[in-house]
Amino acid sequence: MAIRLLLPLALLTAVLVAQPAQAKYRVGLGEQDATMFDSKRWQDLKLKRVRFIVPWDWNKHAWERDVIAGYMARARAHKQDVLVTFTAPRGCYTGKKYRKRKKSCKAPNKKAYRREFRRFDKLYPWVRTYSAWNEVNHVSQPTY
Repeated sequence: MAIRLLLPLALLTAVLVAQPAQAKYRVGLGEQDATMFDSKRWQDLKLKRVRFIVPWDWNKHAWERDVIAGYMARARAHKQDVLVTFTAPRGCYTGKKYRKRKKSCKAPNKKAYRREFRRFDKLYPWVRTYSAWNEVNHVSQPTY
């Protein structure tokens, strides 16, 4: 009988003696518009992290590269840790459905994805936080 009581007593003691977990949250803001960095309201938040969503084929169009370069330069100037997350190309989701039949909207194969990631990483070596895909299970993505 003493042995039967010993285990529950040991568990109860462990629970009472255990220290509470210390959560260390990292808070950031997801925003696609680089003008946010000039906003007094954003500056007053004193955040150190932002999320930026980049089409996986980001290198395909000059205008896309320019938008990304502008955002990344502003983020770096504001000493931000940028979480870069890749997503489907622009214009593939109509708001109701994804254009799976459109060739440019197909999900990338492993080789193409790796190539584009490496190009991005080489251009922005100071970025240390990535997410492989944004909303991988959402209807707006080729991965759905």
